[in-house]
Amino acid sequence: MTMRRKRSLYVCTIEKAHSLVNCLIEMNSLHSLGLVVVDELHMLGDGGSRGATLEMTLSKLKYLSGGTQIIGMSATLHNIADLCCFLSAELYTNSFRPVKLKEYVKVGDHLFEVNQGALSSEEKLSHIKMLSFPYKAEQKKMDPDQLMGLVTEVIPEHSCLVFCPTKKNCENVATNLCRLLPKEMRQVQLQARRALYTTLMHEGNGQVCPVLRYTIQYGVAYHHSGLTMDERKLIEEAYSAGTLCLLACTSTLAAGVNLPAKRVILRSPYIGNRLLTRSQYKQMVGRAGRAGLDTSGESILVTQAADREKVTTST
Repeated sequence: MTMRRKRSLYVCTIEKAHSLVNCLIEMNSLHSLGLVVVDELHMLGDGGSRGATLEMTLSKLKYLSGGTQIIGMSATLHNIADLCCFLSAELYTNSFRPVKLKEYVKVGDHLFEVNQGALSSEEKLSHIKMLSFPYKAEQKKMDPDQLMGLVTEVIPEHSCLVFCPTKKNCENVATNLCRLLPKEMRQVQLQARRALYTTLMHEGNGQVCPVLRYTIQYGVAYHHSGLTMDERKLIEEAYSAGTLCLLACTSTLAAGVNLPAKRVILRSPYIGNRLLTRSQYKQMVGRAGRAGLDTSGESILVTQAADREKVTTST
């Protein structure tokens, strides 16, 4: 009598997948692995251990398995030919996006639209207008990049994500924006925001970060790895429900949680002191536009004249 063979499905991290592949190699059972699907394949080029671990895993599958099918997926690959060669793969591409994305770059006080079909860097940015928000002298000093003007074009009716280069900058941006926002913002979703603050107090054993205590009343919060898992979940749920309309966040949000926005603002073309890669840029701006809720999404990269030439290679 032939016994039925059990088939297993594993959903795991890159590191765990590498461990499982090593175990199958030791058991001489790698041939039993029929299909491997790699989401976010662009992580293959990431610096540090994750990209190297993924490359080792795929190399072992390619050269030792003998028949395992590999399917890699990504929305932000830019060296597709190299990857096809490395994996001996066929390519399938689709440019469909359910919500149209308009990309802009703000250089000083000037707003440019990104022309993705440009043949040269000189044609990449098309001047749209000069920004002139009704700032008072003190407000201009507090917010030279006019972030408050950019976010109040969409909030509180729509949502907004502001990507910041560091965790500390997330908290500073959230605080400074609330100092500039009109006091009337505190009346929007008043009861829901009070309930969120009460829940955060409960989860924090009677304590809430002073920054969140101040910003939540305006519908603003920060999102980075300094939050506890419970705090992060509560803030994400409040943002999705519309209780919060703006998150100042680090780049990790772009690669993980699905929190789209009407407008995405990149506070700087840098993460820490490193210039954004094209993949990182596309991950962030890809959060703009909510399928089923918006007909279009917008992204604005804030930079200075000195970095304009560098930015054209990232966008």
